[in-house]
Order: sequence, then structure tokens, then C-alpha cells
Amino acid sequence: MKYKSLLKKEINNNLIIEYFKKYEMKEKYKIKFLIIAIVMIFTNIINFFILKDNISRLLNYDILIQKILSSPIMLFIISIFTTLNVYISIAILSFIYMLLIKTFKGKIKFKQMISIYSLSYMPILAKIIINDINSFVIKKPIINISKSYIDIINQYLNVFTIIQIIILIFGISIISKISKKKSIIIVAIVLSIGMLINIGIFLVQQNLMN
Repeated sequence: MKYKSLLKKEINNNLIIEYFKKYEMKEKYKIKFLIIAIVMIFTNIINFFILKDNISRLLNYDILIQKILSSPIMLFIISIFTTLNVYISIAILSFIYMLLIKTFKGKIKFKQMISIYSLSYMPILAKIIINDINSFVIKKPIINISKSYIDIINQYLNVFTIIQIIILIFGISIISKISKKKSIIIVAIVLSIGMLINIGIFLVQQNLMN
């Protein structure tokens, strides 16, 4: 029984290694970037139609500005900016990961890291799609606003983020040829930086409100 369990674990490890080896030989982020763009457009369309009927009530502007804000052109502009925002975030985080990997004596190219991070972003997209469906059902956009330190911590404890972390740990370890312990440390450092930035933003917001 123990032998079967070890064999199954070894097979699973080999499958994971073989999967990420594809990213070592060829950068694979273009399709994922396309998926990200489609999801961002889908999200903005959902929010556009939810807010369109209520925009005059939510915003106390004149009729011309209301028409501009609720126009398809504005939807297009917002979709471009939100998509670019995700692309830029992926690029920046991938660059930070690459620097940390090199610091830990790993070898990885920038495009390889982008491929790994864009793959790890897929669970986050799944979460966004679920929120979009919920928004459409309740006819109200879901806005994640941190009201306490616990809310900030919970952003990193949901199942989607945990899956993202696992993908990053395995992807970084396999592609850069470093140990999983070093990979865990690298991911933990980036997550800690992100958490500290979110806490800093939360403190600034609290000070402005008081």
C-alpha cells in the first residue's frame, strides 16, 4: 500500500515536471494574455450594464457627462485600461520574481517568468468570472474593499490565491532549477511585499477618512 502511494506521488511529480518543461523550451503567455483580455472585457461589460441604469442616480452630473460615462466608447476605453493594468502588473511582478530567482542562483528568462506568472493568474481569472456571474445575478457590482487587517490577510487565504501560489512554487522551482524551499521563500517574499503595500494603502485610506 505504501509502495503504491509512493509510486502515485512519483508519477504526479513527473507529470508536473513534464508540464512545466514545456515552458522552459517555449514561452507560453500569448494565449493566456488573450484570455485575460477577454475576461477583462467580459467583466467591464457586466459592470457596464449593471451601472448603466443607475449611473444618473449614482453620479450627480449633467446629462451630457452621464451619456459619455454610459457610452460604449467609455466601455471600450475602460476595458483597454483594465487589461493593460493587468499586463503591466504581470510584467512588474515577473521582473521582481526574476531578480529574486537570480539572487537565489536560479536561471530564468524574463519571458519564461511571464509565462509562469500568466499561468498562475488563471485561478484569479476564475475568481473574477465567478464574481462577474454573482454581480449579474444580484444586479450589483462586487467591490473588494478592505475594512480591516483581516480583510487584507483573507485576500491571500482564498482557494484561488492558494492555487496561484502552488503554481508559482512548482513553476519557479522546475524552470529555474532551484529547490522548492528556495522557491517557497521567493514566493513568500513577493507575497509579503504585496501584503505590506496593501496594509500601507489601507492605513493611508484610514487616515484620510478620519
